[in-house]
Order: sequence, then structure tokens, then C-alpha cells
Amino acid sequence: GDITDELKALVRRYALEERVNFLGRISPRALDEVTASAWLGINLLEGGSLNYYYSLANKFFDYAQLGVPSLNSNFPEYKKYIDTYHSGLLLDSVTPYDFKHAVYGLLEDDVHYSRLRDGALQMKEDCHWASQENKLCSIYESLV
Repeated sequence: GDITDELKALVRRYALEERVNFLGRISPRALDEVTASAWLGINLLEGGSLNYYYSLANKFFDYAQLGVPSLNSNFPEYKKYIDTYHSGLLLDSVTPYDFKHAVYGLLEDDVHYSRLRDGALQMKEDCHWASQENKLCSIYESLV
């Protein structure tokens, strides 16, 4: 997105070209394949904008639909889902230390990671269009 050039420069600076790939724009089908093969989804934003602070990114649900636990900013709407499904982790601050601590903590705890994956799969079962359709229709009907 808006920091791609900065991220590419960091990859070069730290000689990570063999470990980090920038795929550019890819089709939704290809994106699903790449995401499904991921170990952890990353959904980190800074809370400077109330729009970000109170929103839910599509990728948060994409990760769950593909059974991938996620690492998210500790914003209210993400917290509701994480507290309910235990499908990922929340970071209070987006710092390199906190990021590293969260990721390495999961790498070292297979049981915790497995629980998060199970939570993502449960979220997959509950949070999709078919399960929400009746709620949305009820809201529309109450307005008419």
C-alpha cells in the first residue's frame, strides 16, 4: 500500500530479499491461496484515525475464513471478536519489540498457536454472509 517503497528499502537494508517477497497486485483467488498457506495474518494499524480505530478490515475475516490466526491492533471491534473466538492476538502498541515478542511467543508455544487456529476455524463457521444475512434483513425490515 502506501508504504511499499519504504518496506522494500528495509528488506534491502537488512538483506532479506530471500525471505521477503512482494507479490504486488494479485487476483482474489491467488490471494486466497497465498493467505491459506500463511502461518499468521498481520493486521496492524496505528490508531491515529478514528476510522481505523473503529473499523474492521476485510482481511481480518479473510484470515479466519482460511483458518489463519491473526495478529491485530488492539482496537475495540477486533477485541470483541478475539475475546469471543480466541482466533488471534492483540497488540497494544505497534512497536518492533511488541511485534517480535508476539510472533516469537507463538513460535515457541505450539499449543497456544493450535488454539488460535481452532478459534479462527470457529470464527469461520460463525462469521460469514449466510450467518449474518437474517440479521441484516431484520434491520432493513425494521427501517421500512
